Amino acid sequence: MGDRSRSRSPDRGAPPADDQQPPPSDHAPPADGGAHGGEGGDGGNPDEVKLYVGNLDYATDETRLRQEFSQFGAVTEVFLPVERGTSRPRGFGFVTLASREAAERAI
Repeated sequence: MGDRSRSRSPDRGAPPADDQQPPPSDHAPPADGGAHGGEGGDGGNPDEVKLYVGNLDYATDETRLRQEFSQFGAVTEVFLPVERGTSRPRGFGFVTLASREAAERAI
C-alpha cells in the first residue's frame, strides 16, 4: 500500500499548443458549442433541463413531483430511484422540464 501511483491517471503528455488542432474525436461537438451545462444529455430535446431534487420525503411519488413542478412549466420526465432490495425510495429524484425558463422559475 506504499505505492499510490496506481490511483493516478496515466500521463497523457503535454496539451496541444494553441496553433495545433486537437486530435479528431469520435463524437462531434453539439452545434451550439456544448453550452448545455447539466441539461438533458440523453438525446432528448436540447431545450430540456434536468433538475436534481434532494431531501425528498420517502412518501413522495412521481405524481406528486409532477404536480409540484408542472406549475413552472411542462414536465417531460420524473425519475425517483429506489433501493434495489427493498424498493424503498432513496430520498432524491430528477425532474426534467421542457425549457430552461421553466427550470429557472422552479429553482
